[in-house]
Amino acid sequence: FPSHDIYQRAGEICAAMIHQIVNRPPKPVPQKGLVVKFKRRKPSESRLPKMGTLSRWNDWIRMLDVVTYPRAFIKYGSFRLEFHSAVERKNRLEAKVVISKGAKKK
Repeated sequence: FPSHDIYQRAGEICAAMIHQIVNRPPKPVPQKGLVVKFKRRKPSESRLPKMGTLSRWNDWIRMLDVVTYPRAFIKYGSFRLEFHSAVERKNRLEAKVVISKGAKKK
């Protein structure tokens, strides 16, 4: 999966940060500014946009290509097509798709 290289790099960065925190514990700093709260994504927010570019669809699918997020999807009649593992190549977008009948329950 293309997104696994991101996790590999993030894991290496986190390991270095843990090492640094253990050897030089940071000093707490009071937070400044307004608190911003974010709501959890709803499965319906994973629907692929009807308009856009291949790059935008690629980013959308990759953004949701994580176990904890509902996959990017489109509805086609009574079918639901869920996309993952997207790769953009020249003038095309390749992705794996899971096709199911009916709405997904979550």
